[in-house]
Amino acid sequence: MARLAAILLSVLLLASCQGTGPVADALLVGSSDPAVSLEMAEEAYLSYPDDSRVLYNYAYMLLSQGDEDGAIKVADEGLAMDPTSLRFNYLKASALRSQGKLRSWEALMEDVLSFDPANIEALSALASFNETFFHHDRAVEYAKRVLYYEPTNQAALGILAKDDAYFASLASTSVEAVWTDPDRITAPTIPPHDIDSALADLASGKERRTGTEERRGYGLKEPGHPAQEAVESTGDFDEGTLLEE
Repeated sequence: MARLAAILLSVLLLASCQGTGPVADALLVGSSDPAVSLEMAEEAYLSYPDDSRVLYNYAYMLLSQGDEDGAIKVADEGLAMDPTSLRFNYLKASALRSQGKLRSWEALMEDVLSFDPANIEALSALASFNETFFHHDRAVEYAKRVLYYEPTNQAALGILAKDDAYFASLASTSVEAVWTDPDRITAPTIPPHDIDSALADLASGKERRTGTEERRGYGLKEPGHPAQEAVESTGDFDEGTLLEE
């Protein structure tokens, strides 16, 4: 009884739409009797075969009543309108799995990834599928892709927990990054001050040139030049004098 209520509620929610009119009325499929609900869905399908919402309702009701072949047929009609429709792909996949056509189911999930490579549901399903059937290497590859988009996915972590090489690669990568990542290079080394020269100048009473003066070209005359002597003796700077040749 609870399962039936859940199915009917899902149908109503998935079929909900805004507005009124014959199509909107046809989408409101629901009854306490599953057979009546299926009949209503079929009537809507016959009246509006080009409306993807009506098609989905009908395919869903067929699947809920155990008619996998019928559900697949209607789902294919919906996919003919839009091959990238996730709801029709998922519904068809459910029908195929219910029939035990696991290879067809796997191929369909791969098709989903071809146009939606970040689909966590498809990646997780394929990882679990391959792990169940002892294709561990393939399961690991799917699990890695899951963790790329969802690092805390428990199912994927459970699969990779058996793969020592994966965690070893994570450890080596993080350690190497600490030492080789260009973003971690420290600031350029500043040359040390010439302490001995500075102390000698202070002891002799000489005025040391500042960095600003050096950048402007002051104090670059040869020893014995008048400008150089003026700098060393007085510390007074006459720009016109200092720049004379």
